[in-house]
Amino acid sequence: MAGVNITGVSKSYTIEGHPFFALEDINLFIEDGTFTAIVGKSGCGKTTLLRLLCGLEERTTGKIAFTFKGDPLQVSSSRVGIVFQEPRLMPWLTVKENIAFSLNREREQNNKKEMVDKYLQVLGLERFKAAYPSQISGGMAQRAALGRALCYDPDLILMDEPFGALDYFTRKNLQNEIMNIFLAQGKTIVLVTHDVEEAVFLSQKVIVLDGGKTAGEFTIDLPYPRKNTSSEFLAVRESIYDAIMGIETGV
Repeated sequence: MAGVNITGVSKSYTIEGHPFFALEDINLFIEDGTFTAIVGKSGCGKTTLLRLLCGLEERTTGKIAFTFKGDPLQVSSSRVGIVFQEPRLMPWLTVKENIAFSLNREREQNNKKEMVDKYLQVLGLERFKAAYPSQISGGMAQRAALGRALCYDPDLILMDEPFGALDYFTRKNLQNEIMNIFLAQGKTIVLVTHDVEEAVFLSQKVIVLDGGKTAGEFTIDLPYPRKNTSSEFLAVRESIYDAIMGIETGV
């Protein structure tokens, strides 16, 4: 697995001749094998940070280094999988072919069928493996997108509000599946979400961004599986809400 050490990272754009900082002097350490959630108001820099982590954008200043058990890890040695808010499946490929797509350029494909079959089963998609994206529900499509990322066997999984467009029941089912996969495999996962309850339900650490800066960091010590009606859960959730709203609580 891979952790991430983010040091003095900023990302700026030029708008009408003036600099605009989407992120400014971010310093974070995400330990390998942990589940971290990033929350905050719209426009706070959550997705920008995720795009920097997966290399879709270049940082303006600072350093992003992958680590393993705290030691530096070559970027070329680290495998990163990403799940977007939209499934982004290939419409001309079946569910099974979409999941296998991440392996098409791999030199070693000896266990390709085994890996694909494994995630078809884990994500409950076996009956729909021959279906095309237009023939399945949004929840199934998001499962297929998740399977595609997992099949790549990444060291780091980045998730950009992957359940935001789903109905409540589908979202809860996928949250439970992600939690079970994390507990079984110990993958390093970074989740961007606007849903504070989702962040507390899934993650071990919640980072609050505000105006491109770090506004809070919360360690979630609650045991898995978590009950979102427990007093401990509600207290943590409210503390994070307060941090997002800029309310001083002393917690």
